[in-house]
Order: sequence, then C-alpha cells, then structure tokens
Amino acid sequence: MRYRKIRGHRKKWKRIDDWVESNKDLDINYLKTVQRSYCKIWVAPWYSIPITNSAVPQPNGVTKAKMLEGLLTIHDSWKQTLNELGQPYYLKIWLYEPRFFLSQVVCSIGDMQHFYNQTFYKPTINKAFPLVNYGKLADTLANFDWEHCWDEDFLTDSDLGSQDSWGMTTEEFASHKSWFTSELKKTHRLTRINTAYNNQINSYAFKKGDVYIGGIP
Repeated sequence: MRYRKIRGHRKKWKRIDDWVESNKDLDINYLKTVQRSYCKIWVAPWYSIPITNSAVPQPNGVTKAKMLEGLLTIHDSWKQTLNELGQPYYLKIWLYEPRFFLSQVVCSIGDMQHFYNQTFYKPTINKAFPLVNYGKLADTLANFDWEHCWDEDFLTDSDLGSQDSWGMTTEEFASHKSWFTSELKKTHRLTRINTAYNNQINSYAFKKGDVYIGGIP
C-alpha cells in the first residue's frame, strides 16, 4: 500500500507542544463529576483519521518521540494533581504499537477507579515491554510497570443488523452483508456479550497489534 506522505513536521511539532500545554492540567472538577478522564493524542492529521485507515503512516522519529514525551508530561502532571486528592486512583499510559496514534493517558477515581481494568484482552503469553525501541526515553519508561494486552478492533452481530434497521435497499444490504461475512473470515476472537435487552450477541475481536498499560508502582 502506498502511504500518504505527512509534510510540515515542524508545524506538527508546534501542534504537539500546544496539545501538551492544553492538556497537562487535569480538570479536577470534571473528574470529580464523572470520576474518569483521558487524553488522546489530539494532533492533526492523526486525530482526524479513521482507525482503519492504514494509508496514513504512523508517527515516527522525532514526531513520535515528542508525542511520547507529551504523554509522559501529561501523566506526571496528572499524577501530581491526583496525589493531592488524597484518595486511591487509576492512572496509566496506554501505549499502542504499531497504532501509536491511539496512545493516551487515562485516569479514574471513586466508583469508577476499576472501570478500565477489563478494557483489553490479556493474552496467556505476554510480550515484554520493548524498551529498546524508545531511545532516550527508555530510562524514563523503565520506571513504569508495563502490562501487555492486545489492541483489537471489534464487530458484533449488531453491526450486521438487518435491511430495515439500516434503512438500506436490497442491493445495499447485500453488499453490506457480503462485507460483514468477508470480515468474519479473518482470524478473530469470539466472545458472547450481554446487551441492555437481557440477551446475548456475538462479539468478534480482530487483533491489530499490542497495547502496553504502564503505571508508576
């Protein structure tokens, strides 16, 4: 696949600096209200692309390093604020590879403190965190405890739906059903999930990479 070239890196670096500055102060009033918060890498063009759009290259080199430094800065600032609350909290960096642009800082408190514990599938065979891949930031990242999970995309039976539920023509739904069927031919992990209507539907998880969950012990 031919990737679309990302130009204007110095402008991107300025946007990264602006993103860090705008997000390093945790909105404690919002957190107390909803008991959870997160900060994704909101830097153009990556924040605006579909997750499945592999034609846009992942950030790398200096750009990726600056983004990771930004996540660490936000994490450290949030940690200081959370420590001042004087109550237990969840604070982690979710570091995705290779879909790095999905990486984020996540926190929760109170009744939602353990909300994120079941977010990712944890394989029986774990990968060690690849510190060697992070250059000058390796020493800082070594201070975290890292847990290996899978980065997955999901489909459910609801994504198939019916012709009436989607408001499609017969031809449109036939094409949609063909796409859904072809997706299920790919390697996936099948689970059953409960719905709000007290029944169960199939969930199909497609592994896209790894996600490392890191927190300061």
